[in-house]
Amino acid sequence: MAKPFGFLDAEVPATEHFMLSGYARPRVERVRVVWDEGRQEAPVELFHVTPEKAERMGATEPFGFWVTFVPRSARHAEFEIVSHGEGGDEIGRYSYRSDVTN
Repeated sequence: MAKPFGFLDAEVPATEHFMLSGYARPRVERVRVVWDEGRQEAPVELFHVTPEKAERMGATEPFGFWVTFVPRSARHAEFEIVSHGEGGDEIGRYSYRSDVTN
């Protein structure tokens, strides 16, 4: 339902945190990013792209874009990206580990 892509760390970081972001299916209403077996969580902002804007972008359907900032200590953590639908029910879960090794 929601998948991440990469950390912002190829250059000198712009913030004290690493950025993790990704896309979400249209029915996703909320995204949670957790790690450390669910004991740690970062606030996530989810933005819905309207059908009109999606069409102008060349997308075949509306979608969501989400972003969060995680502390540097979580750089090599295994993350769970948890998608919630209308009413708050969990509708998807995706495991993610950054492939950054330095």
